[in-house]
Amino acid sequence: MLERLMVMTAVLAAASLANTVHAGFYVGASYLQTDSEFETAVDNFEADDSSFKVFAGCTFIKFLGVEASYRDLGNQSDSSGSGSIDLDLEAIDVSARGILPLGKVVSLFGKVGYANIQSDGDIDLDEWDLLYGAGIDIHLIKWLGVRAEWEEYDVDDSLNSLSVGAFFRF
Repeated sequence: MLERLMVMTAVLAAASLANTVHAGFYVGASYLQTDSEFETAVDNFEADDSSFKVFAGCTFIKFLGVEASYRDLGNQSDSSGSGSIDLDLEAIDVSARGILPLGKVVSLFGKVGYANIQSDGDIDLDEWDLLYGAGIDIHLIKWLGVRAEWEEYDVDDSLNSLSVGAFFRF
C-alpha cells in the first residue's frame, strides 16, 4: 500500500510541476503483450497474455522526463506434466525517461525505473524490481500521439512487455 501511495504522489507532483513550469504533461493507454518465464520448484513456467496499461508523465525539458504507470500484465497459465500453474500479474512503476527528438514529429526514448510487481496465483510475487525499456513516440498533432514500446523487468527469471498505444498532451 505504501508503494502505491508513493507512485500516486510522484504522478501528482509531476502534474503539479507541469502546471507551474509549463512542461509537457501527458496521459495515455496502451495495448500490452507480456511474456513471462519463471522457474518453480517443480517445473518451468512459460506463458504470455495480452492486457493493458495506463500511464502519465511529464517532460521537464526537451531531453528528460518522468513517467508512472499501472499495468495489468495479464492472466497467464501454463500446463505441464506436473499440473497447471496460474498467475494474475500486475505492476505499478515510476521511471525516468531520456528523450531523443528526431525532428518535430518523432522521438526515441529510453527509460529506467522501479516497478512493484505483484501476482495472485500459484507463484507469489510482491517485490520492487528494476525496470528498463525503449520506445518511439510519434506526435500526430499538437495534443495527440502514438507510441510503441518494449520494457523488461529485472526479476529473477524473465518478464517483458511489448506495447502500442496513444497519449494525450496538455
